[in-house]
Formats: sequence, structure tokens, C-alpha cells
Amino acid sequence: MLKSNKKNEFTVADLLKHLRQSDSIPALDENVTQLCRMTGNSESAASDLTSVIMRDAALTSRLLGMANSACLRPRNPVKTVSAAVILFGFERIQQLASGLTLFHKHAADIRDKELYRLLVCAYCTGNLAMHLARKLGDSTPEELFVSGLMEQLPRLILANGFPEQYRNMEHLITNEKQSLEQASKQVFGVPFSEITAAIADYWKLHKPDHARANDSPRDAERRQQAISLSVEVTDLLFGNRLAGPTAVGDVSMAIATLLKDKNFSLPDFVGASANGDPNMEQFFKLNEQDLSMMTRIAEWGKVSSTQVANSLTASFQKHTEEPPKEDPPLMMAHFLSELMLAVHKRYKLNDILMIAQEGIFRCMNPECVIAAFIDRDRQYLQGRLYAGHPSGISASRYRVALSEGSRLAAQVMLSRETTIVETTKLQIIDDDSLIHELKLTSVMIAPIIASNRTIGQFFLGRCPAQPPFTSDDSLWISAIASHIGMSFEQIDR
Repeated sequence: MLKSNKKNEFTVADLLKHLRQSDSIPALDENVTQLCRMTGNSESAASDLTSVIMRDAALTSRLLGMANSACLRPRNPVKTVSAAVILFGFERIQQLASGLTLFHKHAADIRDKELYRLLVCAYCTGNLAMHLARKLGDSTPEELFVSGLMEQLPRLILANGFPEQYRNMEHLITNEKQSLEQASKQVFGVPFSEITAAIADYWKLHKPDHARANDSPRDAERRQQAISLSVEVTDLLFGNRLAGPTAVGDVSMAIATLLKDKNFSLPDFVGASANGDPNMEQFFKLNEQDLSMMTRIAEWGKVSSTQVANSLTASFQKHTEEPPKEDPPLMMAHFLSELMLAVHKRYKLNDILMIAQEGIFRCMNPECVIAAFIDRDRQYLQGRLYAGHPSGISASRYRVALSEGSRLAAQVMLSRETTIVETTKLQIIDDDSLIHELKLTSVMIAPIIASNRTIGQFFLGRCPAQPPFTSDDSLWISAIASHIGMSFEQIDR
């Protein structure tokens, strides 16, 4: 049991220690830990980020849903992680992916409807902040999704770890009209903002700085207002504070003033935020009409917003998320189309290779895929990009001296033929410890040819639990390799 140093007073360190011991703060899994490390690592690349995300089918599905929301339904929907990374950039996708992963790790463990209400409230806050930022013309509205999410998740964590104290804090807010900071200070002895900062630090997922380097003071203020007003709205909708015509009218007027919109309607605005996000309907069973209705009920103030929110989010509590099943042939056709467009639009080579790696990994289901190219002196074949379920593998370990010609990888460069080997007894590269470490039993190597020269290859491996590669796999990988060859020919021209 947690003991305070004074009555109803703890240090931030005390709170975090108890929350960790009670499993109220979910530990980060390997994928999200890697994502959180990548922003601070100067050697990380967008391809590394893509590789981590696409290992998790559920995260891939959630991220693509969010990316399409953030794009405001683009002419060409974002269907690949690679495209999302290219469109938004490394750090913005890293923030979104990490935030979504942390959010859904909470969802997996919650069984109480009161906690589900807070969970959905946190997501809606992030989504509303992003929607408001977009209306303000902000260049990176996705950053505000993470900020909004991180403003509300600590409520859920406290309610889970300290249910009695959290109820006391809610009582002070709703019945005695104290601010969240005041109520938190009175119950826990620590301001809520300090708890939020400590949790973000524990996860190594800091809220994006509202005042970016190129922002004017006014821009930074507008970003902060967007987050604060989104928190106010969702607190009213989900019963975190007392609703009613005055409270809803005040926040509605503040948003109308911020947007300079005399005809602003809060129910329509909140509903539109759900309408633009596929995740709201798919994962939370809340649509535009549901959130508009919740806003009007909060404005009416005659019914408890908490009870309404508990009722509407009950379906989410019973819902088990399963990533949609994807048809490999249709997916491969899509990726080939994406590659063709990328070649014609003269994307950067690294971006084209990212799309190719993702297509191979998601459609052909290998244990790993490595893209390797000849060095400038044409002496060695050197691995450049890696994607696979085993983490911590460096593509640079895939290396072979072309002059010897005795290794399978070197022989494929000469034969120019896609090769499938059902045994790992053949030596494939100079140091076959990589092959043994990956425990591969079926290997396929496809040459990459540009301007009638073999310039590289794709290496794919499968483990004993997977079926061996087939002639159909050979056709698919050869088609992808030919698109990569064409991209190099574009550069030569």
C-alpha cells in the first residue's frame, strides 16, 4: 500500500513507483521502445522507422487510419507506412506511432467502464486538438494529437492506480469547482501538470514543444490554445467537469473567437472531428452523430455527461481490435502501382526502396528482407536496408566479395536469375553467421538490374515455421526488383 509523507500528499517519485508496481503505467514493448529511441538517434533513418512499424499489423492499421485523417481525405489515400513517412516526415510519424501504441496498450488491459470512458476521452482530446489545429492552418496538426493525448492519459493512469483518491479529486472538480491543478494538489500533494510531465518522461515520449523554432509568439499561443480548449471540450463531454449551458457556451465562444467564425457551432465542430477520423468509427464505435449528441447533452446540463459517455463507450469496451485481413495478391498489385508512380514522379531512391521493402515484407511475409547494392569500387555487395521480425539486425552484415564468386549471393549477381534455395548449407555471404542467427531454412535472392548491369539484389529468408518460397514468390520479387532497376535508370538519364 502506498504511504504518503503527509496526509494525502505524495512526491512525484512516490506516485510513479506505486503506479509502476500496480501496472497502472503499461511497460513499453520492444517496438514502441525502438520508436521512442529513434528521434534522439542521429543515425536512425526513415526506413528504420518504417521497418519497426510494419512489424506490427495493428499499429500499421491504426497509423494509416490516422494518416488519412491528418491528410483530410487526400485524393490518393495513404495506404502504406512508407507513404505516410514520406508525406509527414520522420519525427511526426514517430510521435503518432508512439502515441497510438501507448494508447492501445492501455486499452488491452482495461476492464472497467469508468476507465474506458477516460481512455476514449484521451483519444478524442488528441483528435479534437488535431482537428482544431488543422482549421487554424497549422503546418503540423498531428503533433497536437500527441499533445492532447498526453494531457488526458494521466487521468486514466491515476484513476487506475489510485481509484479512491481519483474519485475524491473528481468530486473537488465537479462539486466544489476546483481546477484540475488545485484538486490534484489537494488530493495528491502534487500539481497535475507535474504528474503529466513525470509520466511523459517515464515513457520518454515528451509532448511536442508548442513553441517551435520558426513560430511567432502568436503561433505558439494559438497552438497552446488549441490544446487547452480541446481538453476543456472533452472534459465537458466525458464528465470530467460539470457541464451545462454556461460552461459549454464559454468554451464554444472561445473556439469561435480563435477561429474567427461568427457562425461557429460546437456540436457540428466536434462531430466533424469524428467524421474525419476513420479510427473513431472503426475502433471506438463513435460517429459524427454520437459526438454531436454528446455535445448537445452537455450543453443541456440536465443529464450526467459521465453516464452518457459510459453508455456510449460500452461497445468499445466489448470490442476486440483485429487488424483487417489483407489479400496478398491485391496488396502486391497496389505496391507495384505505388512503385510505378514513385518512379515516374522521381521520388528519392531511399523513398522508393522503402516502398519496395514494405511491399515485400507485408505481401510475401518473409522473416526478413535485405536490400544490398554494389559499392562504388564494384568490389563488394553490401547490405543497405533491413526489415524483419528479429530486431537489432544491421543490414551491413550482409556483405560478400564479388571477386571470389563462390558465394551464392555473388553467383546470383552473375547469373541474373532469381534463385530459391531450400537449405542453408550453401554459403551465401562471406559471414554466414547472420543466416544462422536468423534461423533461415528457405532463401530467395533476386538481382536488381539497371541499364543492363546488375547493381544489387533483394535477399529474403523464411524460418522453419513458414512455407518455403515458391515460383509465384519469384515472380513477385522479380517484378519489384525491375521497378527498382527502372528508378536507377531514371537517375542515369
